[in-house]
Amino acid sequence: MGKNNFESLADNRMEFMNRLAMDDELAKCMLNKADYFKDTTITELEKANLMFKQIYPFQKTTGKLSTDKSYITMRFKYKKLPSGNVYKASYVTLYIFCPDSLFVTKYNQLRTDYMLQCVDRLLNDTRGEGWIGKLALETMDDIVMDNDGEYVGIAVTYKNTEFQ
Repeated sequence: MGKNNFESLADNRMEFMNRLAMDDELAKCMLNKADYFKDTTITELEKANLMFKQIYPFQKTTGKLSTDKSYITMRFKYKKLPSGNVYKASYVTLYIFCPDSLFVTKYNQLRTDYMLQCVDRLLNDTRGEGWIGKLALETMDDIVMDNDGEYVGIAVTYKNTEFQ
């Protein structure tokens, strides 16, 4: 029986979600609606609880959005290697957003911009253990995530520079 490519692709999604959720600075921002969120303390359990509640390894959230929480969802684009039956993620897009009531912080910085700085520190020009390859920032766009314009943020795409 040959290698199951889709098992490794699923592992990549989980590694992305775990890497983001377990980062102290990003978790503080996502878990606290306080204007001075950097001064808060969080536990490992609180960080782990971000997974599938505020950080999702797919493009949408599950359940109803909360008006006092920030979110990250992801979209992966896969390509087949020219030789063999191997698939790799060639692009990863992250949707970083929050309700407009949390958008402005007391740090003279938008909450989603701070979240993006954390994400970029974790992903840009990095590799993971079983990871898809070296990532580089490709594009960034401002987004509105709902029809009412209550949830705003950023869509950022990273390109796998070792596989195209």
